[in-house]
Amino acid sequence: MVAESDILGIGPLAPPVSGPGIKNSCIKKKMDDLGISIDWVDTINRRPSAFLEILQNINEYKYYIISVSTNGRLALSPVIIPKVMTSPARAALIPAGGQFMDEINKLPFLIRQAYIRLFNNFDIIYPQTQGLKVKLETTLSETRIKKLPNMRFKPETENSTQFNDCAELNELNVVYVGRLVRSKGLDELLGATDQFGHPTTKLYTHIYGDFVDNDEYKGKFLEKVNEIENAEFRGKIEHDSVITEISQYDAFVFPSYYYGEGFPGVIVEAYMAGLPVIATNWNYNSEVVSHRETGLLFDPKDVDDLKKKLQWLCDHPSEFIQMRKRAQLQSKKYTAESVVNRLVKSLMNIGWDLSPDRSSQNNI
Repeated sequence: MVAESDILGIGPLAPPVSGPGIKNSCIKKKMDDLGISIDWVDTINRRPSAFLEILQNINEYKYYIISVSTNGRLALSPVIIPKVMTSPARAALIPAGGQFMDEINKLPFLIRQAYIRLFNNFDIIYPQTQGLKVKLETTLSETRIKKLPNMRFKPETENSTQFNDCAELNELNVVYVGRLVRSKGLDELLGATDQFGHPTTKLYTHIYGDFVDNDEYKGKFLEKVNEIENAEFRGKIEHDSVITEISQYDAFVFPSYYYGEGFPGVIVEAYMAGLPVIATNWNYNSEVVSHRETGLLFDPKDVDDLKKKLQWLCDHPSEFIQMRKRAQLQSKKYTAESVVNRLVKSLMNIGWDLSPDRSSQNNI
């Protein structure tokens, strides 16, 4: 790889679709749009050569943006940070998911202390939520830590759904999109769908997504969903079509209790589609979903509470419409353009020269 910039981004790019891959594609595309040239090592599509490529080109760059999940940040930090400590090079870390602090704490003591020293030498770390930021600040006290939310590309065509007030709902059509594993709360969603009852409103639940290879849950899920008259598994949606497809529904349900949830990008997609989100009060969801403002929160693994929240929407149609309007307005905070502008401004505020007309400063 011949360096064409003095900035190197490291992490997965979409496709294939993954949360970190989509976020990194947003960063690369919007920095390019701003005239900020950035080379990128794609750690998914170039695997296993990506690590060797980084080692071979380690001295070609002045700035590093590392945006990876668990294994990536543990592997890359001992490679990048020694360069930062012995040269003018600088590095920023964008940790994916919600388990960064937990993974540090699980390391054996001496290894943990070594990694804390490494992470403290990043110029800045960008967790996705305020809760993650607070956790990191308790351990990584010698580096800057600033919240940077998840993001998605703004749809080319704005959602034109008309949110008209209505006296009652005859149907409530809800949707889930994501990985199809037990910890995503699908059994609870199906249970609430099966038990739902309302005098004027019929509930329909549609589920989209992918199964994990060789996961025994697939058979159990398909058997269960086929037994419920008003639930349907509709297969996989191509990522570029998610917002358009789900905009046909009334609300998005996010019943996850997956231990590693951080800031789920699918909630941003739901907001962009004008859907309020009915989510578990789990990990950092309450930072993203404002109860009775942009959605409703329910207790994890609690079928009855989820059912009650769905019934609440039916009983409060005017409030429900206002939630939809607020959800769509909220999505503007999480467009790729908005978040990457914040990222670039933050980096420039701490001394990174990201001006589009700067001369290349390679071979430091």
